[in-house]
Amino acid sequence: MSNLLKKYLLKKNNYLNGFLFLIIYALLGSCAQVVMPGGGKKDITPPRVVKYLPDSAQTNFNSKGIELIFSEYIQLKDLNSQLIISPPLKTTPDITVKNKSVNIVFGKAETLKPNTTYSISFGNSIQDITENNPIENFRYIFSTGSYIDSLSLKGKVENAYNHSTEKSILVMLYSDMEDSAVFKRLPDYFAKTKEDGTFQINNIKEGKYKLVALKDGNTNYKYNEGESIGFIGAPIDVEEHKSILIDLFEEPSKKFYLKKAIYDSYGKMIFAFNKPADNFSIEPINYTIDKGDELLKFSVNRDTVTYWFGNMTKDNFKFRIKNGSSVMDTLEYKLITKEDALKSKRHPLKLTVQNNFNGNQTFDINGEIKLQMSQPIANIDYKSKISFKEETKENYFITNLGQSVYMR
Repeated sequence: MSNLLKKYLLKKNNYLNGFLFLIIYALLGSCAQVVMPGGGKKDITPPRVVKYLPDSAQTNFNSKGIELIFSEYIQLKDLNSQLIISPPLKTTPDITVKNKSVNIVFGKAETLKPNTTYSISFGNSIQDITENNPIENFRYIFSTGSYIDSLSLKGKVENAYNHSTEKSILVMLYSDMEDSAVFKRLPDYFAKTKEDGTFQINNIKEGKYKLVALKDGNTNYKYNEGESIGFIGAPIDVEEHKSILIDLFEEPSKKFYLKKAIYDSYGKMIFAFNKPADNFSIEPINYTIDKGDELLKFSVNRDTVTYWFGNMTKDNFKFRIKNGSSVMDTLEYKLITKEDALKSKRHPLKLTVQNNFNGNQTFDINGEIKLQMSQPIANIDYKSKISFKEETKENYFITNLGQSVYMR
């Protein structure tokens, strides 16, 4: 065989080997590629518990923690608003998720009541991580005694004045019959109302209880002045009352107090009170303000006060709020400078004017002209900057206000 023929066959063999290699590589690559199968029904099945540690409805419970193991990977959503532990604990337990488990660890200082059935309700907060399917109204119960209490109480809470309903109103049961119990101690059992005002308290021990409904503004499970409250006058026997109606009302506050204070803008603060302010005053601590540099403006019913102050050179303002001679509160605010307020992009400091007439309409020359300023004013140059132009014998118009009005 000639050398030329040998070279030709060798070259052709190399081409064939390379081509076969590319085909094999492509086939292996396609085999290794993971492709989600098409079609099929959407997963609508919520997770299910496969194991409780300790067991659900455990009696003589003495563990410091609980583990709930589910059939799939899970997540907790909106737990803070949905978690209900009844009776309430001194501190909220540490609740975490790891893969398919929810772990509940009680605080080191937590002491569970003896012979008491506890209910931990998660609402709809436990969901799978793929389709967000929730376990609806999931609860874990246990008892520190020898049996699980099984009594329940349901009912409805309505506003006493207009019969409206509200979500998350606390409905509480107290074994302590003293009127002061709602001020001083946590309830023995509680539940929260749904949007339609209905509630249900489960796993109650037999006996008589004081029943109280509360719009708990600071979530401390105790009544504070100014919160709406409702109650049943006489103690109730849970076994005899399967459903009950509670009227919610707000008692008039006896104490005058500050509800909210806002540093609204340069030289302006707003104070809101729980009732009309009849003898309100501001007493600066770290600065002296001349009486001519401050202004108090009361709302119509005098429960809101706008405080204007000028010529403030310090970067912070500390002051007392007083009602008569008694000090209600001491506040301190970091102040914005006038230069920064003038350059502000969101709410630049500027004076705006509103009036009670329209330039396109006639105006009664004998009528009253009103100019409403957005800020207190230092002076008005009405002699050189405000002029009147007569258009007819009966009607006049104000023109050329220019820069007649100046801020402080």
